[in-house]
Amino acid sequence: MLPWSRTNVSWRTITETLDTSEESTTRLLLYIILLVELLLAAGVCVSYALARFFHASQHDGDELRDATRSNDVLGVKLLIARGMNPNACSGDGTTALHVCGQQAMNRVACFLLEQGADVNVRDRLGLTPLHWAVQMRREEISPANRLSIIRTLLQHGADPRKPDASGITPLQIACRKENEASLGVLKDFLPGEEVDAGQAEITDMIDVSAREIYNSE
Repeated sequence: MLPWSRTNVSWRTITETLDTSEESTTRLLLYIILLVELLLAAGVCVSYALARFFHASQHDGDELRDATRSNDVLGVKLLIARGMNPNACSGDGTTALHVCGQQAMNRVACFLLEQGADVNVRDRLGLTPLHWAVQMRREEISPANRLSIIRTLLQHGADPRKPDASGITPLQIACRKENEASLGVLKDFLPGEEVDAGQAEITDMIDVSAREIYNSE
């Protein structure tokens, strides 16, 4: 049971009162203070919750994606419990699971997948969460979280051969030298010949690009 369930105050009560009241600014500030106290008691990310309180989403997926980006696990669970579709997308077609892939948020990803999130969902560029997950980042101190999200996506049926709008697959991205650690995880889920084929495709793409650059000079 959430801490605020023992009070007579609810989100709906607060918002309805703010919408209809003609009280002074002081009264408004008191409501905000009360709201913050309730959020802190429930362990909710306050900055995210206040932003959601004062600004309506442009798209159904914005609210869920923002909570995910803030790594607000409780906020994500509350939104899903309220009826939010785990596959809801924002204006650019990205879902909360895309954010999990980008930022290596394995805990939120596991919950979303349990709630029916589509592991192979595509954004407007045709990118799946796995496309993002396999891209190692230099600023990451430890690759452990990223390797965990890759494994989680694959365990739930993510397709490393699914191409984006440009025909690039997660496997091809993983075959790049800087993503060698990601490829190590994919090898556990793919036959060796497919991995070899992916590496050969990357080599061919590099050769083609080199020839194009040479011919343009």
